[in-house]
Amino acid sequence: WVFFVDYSSSNTAKSTNSALVGTLLGWTVLGFDFLFMIAQIIRIYGRKGQRFRTTWHVLDVVGIILVCIYTVLVFVFDKDDNTYLFLSNSGKGNVTLAVITTLVITAKFISLLRGFDRTGWLVAVLTQNFLDVRGFIIVIVSILFGFTIAFRLLFARVNGECIVE
Repeated sequence: WVFFVDYSSSNTAKSTNSALVGTLLGWTVLGFDFLFMIAQIIRIYGRKGQRFRTTWHVLDVVGIILVCIYTVLVFVFDKDDNTYLFLSNSGKGNVTLAVITTLVITAKFISLLRGFDRTGWLVAVLTQNFLDVRGFIIVIVSILFGFTIAFRLLFARVNGECIVE
């Protein structure tokens, strides 16, 4: 995933990137994502709807869906060769979607670390810490949004440029 985003993102793609390598990475990511999707569907039907009991299960499914959406969009928006099968060497990937997908995949990786003796307790402590401060985070985010909107309204019609010297 990291190599594919590096090749396909509009911020990190280089003109020296090989179109063949980018195309192979894209199809490899789609292939693995398709296998993971089939495994999730089998698990969902095997447990008769009890799959989404925890946040970790939801992260698995959301990660798979986001990787699929990003990869398909890269192939769709790359119209340099008028096909949807090959990638050019220029990046057409949506950076915001790549960042969100990478964060979800990182959280999914952290959930896998629960199974080891040396890291399992760390994941449990981090999860509990996030749960304990969620009220504080809600208050801080609300204040941040409020001030952002207020300053946007105040300075929306200010003429000139903001130049930092």
